[in-house]
Amino acid sequence: MSKYWSKQRLISNLISSQNYTINNVVQIGGNDGLQDDFLRELIIQNEWNTHILEPVDMYFESLKETYSDYPYVICCPYAILESSGKKQINFVPPLENHAWVQGCSTFYPKKNCVGVEYSFVTEEVQKHLQNKTELCVVESLTWGDFVENYNIENIDMIVMDTEGCEWEILQQISLSQHDVKIIILEYHNHSESEQKKILKKLENEGMKIIPIITDGEKSEHDLIAYRSE
Repeated sequence: MSKYWSKQRLISNLISSQNYTINNVVQIGGNDGLQDDFLRELIIQNEWNTHILEPVDMYFESLKETYSDYPYVICCPYAILESSGKKQINFVPPLENHAWVQGCSTFYPKKNCVGVEYSFVTEEVQKHLQNKTELCVVESLTWGDFVENYNIENIDMIVMDTEGCEWEILQQISLSQHDVKIIILEYHNHSESEQKKILKKLENEGMKIIPIITDGEKSEHDLIAYRSE
């Protein structure tokens, strides 16, 4: 069972068991809307009103094409950071036969495989990351500017996959103010100190954390939390 299908099933079961009504979703780090994206099928099946953020121009154009037939999806060409404006990102271009690599662009290369060697990364991929990664300029918004610019109030679900920016984003968000029911975020790219801060923030906001089980094992890669009603 893939981790993506596991997350789809877990989210669907969570929505059903908690009797949630999901109308509004924010996805931060949308890539092209296809590669390793467990959320796309749920968005389309349920016709959720969704804002998807992707700051890298190449992938943003693909994202717009992916959702061009779905008027309830708004694609936003921004990153969420602690300040608004132009920022430099370490852009990783696609690599043939290794589609997952295109999801590795990051503001913090020391938090992912752009700047850290992992055992699962092949020599071919490592060379690509070392030789092809380049700095490019993208637009960023603070969380406050984002929700103001797009006139967003209630958010039922937030999904983050930002290659190390999750804590920087999460600390800006009042989950209770937006009435967030479910939050899914990438967790493993953070230091132990940041992980503790993430868990404390969720606890203080009244969220309950549940494990993601893949092939009978608990995943340490992602974190899902929900508000019990």
